[in-house]
Amino acid sequence: MLGHLISRLFGANANSSKFRVALFNDTRSDRHHGCDIVISEIERRLTASEATITWRHSVGTDWRQIFPNRPQFDIMIVNGEGTIHHSATRQRASLLASVGPLSKSIGIPAFLINASLYEIDDRTAKHLHDFDGIWVRESQSAKHLKSHGIDSEVVPDLTLGRKYTIASTKRKGIVGTDSVLKNISQVIETRCKGERWPLLPILHRYKHIKNDKRAAEYANRLSRHRLVVTGRFHVVALCIATHTPFVAVESNTPKISALLRDVFGDTRRIIDIPVVASFAHSDFDFWTQKEYTAIQSYLRYAERATARMTDEIRSVLYSIRLS
Repeated sequence: MLGHLISRLFGANANSSKFRVALFNDTRSDRHHGCDIVISEIERRLTASEATITWRHSVGTDWRQIFPNRPQFDIMIVNGEGTIHHSATRQRASLLASVGPLSKSIGIPAFLINASLYEIDDRTAKHLHDFDGIWVRESQSAKHLKSHGIDSEVVPDLTLGRKYTIASTKRKGIVGTDSVLKNISQVIETRCKGERWPLLPILHRYKHIKNDKRAAEYANRLSRHRLVVTGRFHVVALCIATHTPFVAVESNTPKISALLRDVFGDTRRIIDIPVVASFAHSDFDFWTQKEYTAIQSYLRYAERATARMTDEIRSVLYSIRLS
């Protein structure tokens, strides 16, 4: 996929200095446990590849306003997450895609990773063609890109490429979380209040997150329950990672449904908004044997796929070192 850039020269030691990385769409400023894990995973894997992030662009800001006139980077990485959708009307989506042509103009390789894409326009698709590698979080995004003539590889969300400590006690009770959509958050909150179920939003108030310990604890707290009711993609991912039964309302794009199709081959655990008020928790607070087996298989796949992506990016870094 990366053409002439890929040369697997992992034994190279011509220069021991660290590679310099520009990271676009650092979502840690969103104060979101899932995003904290994602950024920590990117940093951890780059460190293992002798690379360090020397320039960052925060989610929700215009990178063009802060990009240096004389960039001193070896590669550029765009953390896509759920940002690139409805690009004809969302500047944030089109701006991230425009890192592709920027990379070509300045001669620095660029990679789009950890991305879900939906309803991209032709201009955005043209910009995405300029990336040296694209990794998407689920198969639906890969198919959407393919319809625009763009090749990509599927690597599950980076929250799924790591291990978590699962609560050792017996799972008890039901817990609700939030959604990126306020109306869904309100519907879930109303059901939780009526049933006296606790709420455990994935958003947090901590200003400075230097590691993901709090996020790991959040995943552990989810795993203490026999059912999670959510409208968040990353909560669903953490439930899968911790083997915690869940039921979900779709997000602002069909990314949760896409994830569940990849994992289970169906969307049984997706419910519509009106159903939140009355669904029977006993229909969802367990895993079937088929589901449990599918989760085990998917988590093994996530670990392998994430390692392959890391290796491909590392090989580009080493080829730059020897050029």
